[in-house]
Amino acid sequence: MKTKEDPTGMGKNRTRGEKALRKRLTAAQKRISKLFREIPRTRKQVTDIRNAETTTVYDYEITQEEILILGGVVAAILSNELLETTALLTPVSLQEALPPSNWYWRTIIERPYNSGTAESVVIFNQLINSVAPKAPTTGFPLAPISVQDVLLSPAQQSALNNVVADNTSKIRTLSQQTASQVMQQLNAGVNSGKTPTEISANIQERFDVSRSNADRIARTEVNKAYTDAKMDFTEIASSETGLRAGVIHVSALIPTTRRNHAARHGQAYSTAQQEQWWSSGSNRINCLCDVISVLIDRNGKVVDSRLQQEIKAEKSFFDE
Repeated sequence: MKTKEDPTGMGKNRTRGEKALRKRLTAAQKRISKLFREIPRTRKQVTDIRNAETTTVYDYEITQEEILILGGVVAAILSNELLETTALLTPVSLQEALPPSNWYWRTIIERPYNSGTAESVVIFNQLINSVAPKAPTTGFPLAPISVQDVLLSPAQQSALNNVVADNTSKIRTLSQQTASQVMQQLNAGVNSGKTPTEISANIQERFDVSRSNADRIARTEVNKAYTDAKMDFTEIASSETGLRAGVIHVSALIPTTRRNHAARHGQAYSTAQQEQWWSSGSNRINCLCDVISVLIDRNGKVVDSRLQQEIKAEKSFFDE
């Protein structure tokens, strides 16, 4: 449900994404920890002749070559859990970059994308009926746009594939970084003779960092899919109807909202301007902002000014 605090209404989907990634990282951690425990080792006492202190160290019976092989296995486990395949480690084409058709994250990304598309279709139909009943290119009345036709159109499917491929790339990066960092901890611990408990704790810490990164990916990418769909459809609809269209920025008005995000609340932009802003710096990271498709005149002003004023009025309590 949409609120001032969560204007996209994607809270449940974000939670699903966080839980899904955390569950898969935990499954990978268990498999990797089991591999580590199976490395043969002997415990011995070492005395420092300078201070006569005796410490316990472990001698792990594994060669550097075997550690390299283990690193490949760790990478494969993480890829298998997070991407459900090991074939996506080095994609060479868009087809290989896309996840399997039944990939769990595809559902979590497709749901908000399709939802954003459907919502924009409904809004655009309302604009056609109330504000711009005739196409400027032909002068004939514009027919209502079908949600189903849009969702199945080649243009929208191509846009969705780009969103999914972009998200897959981020999950792949998470997988590869986690594998690299875990092996660094394991290799350093084995070479220095640390106790199994110490090495396990270090591996745990690296997975905790990955889980935090996964949460950020889920929060960011679910909302991005939803708003990307709106931007994509606005572009397609504007091109096909000849109507000038843009978006109004709707900020999440909560205490943690960044000031530069709140400052855009109620302002109208072209889709290119909005995308450029989101692509700048960290504006997309953890962003809960939404956009609404609108028609704009030759001067870039919103045709339905009442809607814009209503949205702007929501910000009054935030500025107090």
